[in-house]
Parts: sequence; C-alpha cells; structure tokens
Amino acid sequence: AYWAQMAAIYSAMDNMPKSLAVQQLAKTEGFVTEDRDLTRIAQMFMVEGLPHRGAAVMKQGLEDGAIEPTKSAYQTYSDTLLQSREWALAVEPLAKAAELEENGSLYVRLAQVNLQLGNWGDARDSLNKAFEKGDLNDEGQAWILFGIAAANDKKWDAAMRAFDRAGNFEGTREVAGKWKGYIQREKARLGG
Repeated sequence: AYWAQMAAIYSAMDNMPKSLAVQQLAKTEGFVTEDRDLTRIAQMFMVEGLPHRGAAVMKQGLEDGAIEPTKSAYQTYSDTLLQSREWALAVEPLAKAAELEENGSLYVRLAQVNLQLGNWGDARDSLNKAFEKGDLNDEGQAWILFGIAAANDKKWDAAMRAFDRAGNFEGTREVAGKWKGYIQREKARLGG
C-alpha cells in the first residue's frame, strides 16, 4: 500500500518518471501483481516514451496469467508493440483484440499493420472480417485500404471493385478516383 501511495503522490505532483520508477520497483519486488496495476504500468511506459518496456510487462502478464486475456489487454499489448515499431509482433495480439471487439474497427487497424508489413492477402482478409463485423467509423477508408492491398497484389479487378465502393463515400471519392486512374494506367502498361 505504501508503494502505491508513494507512486500516487509523485503522480499528483506531475512527476510521472518517479511515479513510474516507484511502480516498477514495486513490481520487481513482487508487490504489484494485479491485472489493472500491471496494465497501468504498461500504459505509463508508453506515455513516457518507453513502449518496449510496456510491451514486456504486457507479454509477461498475459503469459503468466497475471493479466486477464481481454480485448483491452490485447489492445494495450498491441499498442505498446506498435509504438515500439514492432509491426510483426503486434499482429497476433491485435488479431486477438479484433476477434473480441464487437465492431470491425480493430480489424481495419490490423489491416493497416499488414499493409505496413507488405502482407497484402492478410490485409484483405482482415478487411473482409471488418466488413463482416461492420459498424466501421470510416467504411470508405476501409475500402481504400482493401483496394491498395489488392493493387499491390496486382489483383486489378478486386482493387477496382474496392475503389468503386470507396467512391460511394464523400470522404474517399476523390482518392478512389485517383486510384482507379492509376490502376487503369498500370493495366495498360503491363498489358493486362
């Protein structure tokens, strides 16, 4: 309890590095074992620019059962990995979070990570799951991503269909048109 109080005092004084140091020391000594406390430490590491340390806390907690495998926990874990630019490592926890999410928004995020990695087919699979779950914040942008993944895979017809769908949304109409022009030029250039 004293460790928590000391961390809270430093936090109230707006001294997050000392608050985090106290919490990390308390964790190392075995005094911090609760799911919410471990997750808070991981989030604080992210805020303080040390996401790789937060990722280590989340990984260990999820592996040893100290952190319950919830959507929120997997999302925090993937966030720490993404902030650490560990794109490939973020795929698995993000996929687990997306599976547990009610809407398709995290599948769109997973598709973005797969695009970053050049995994075009995986990106399209993630977006198909996003469309299946529905309730997307920006469906037009999701169709743009699908089209980009298909275009990079030279699946021109699928890309054109995706950009046609994206063209139905005011916010993505112009971008979709530009991509359609690009695909037409590429098809003509490659003779197909």
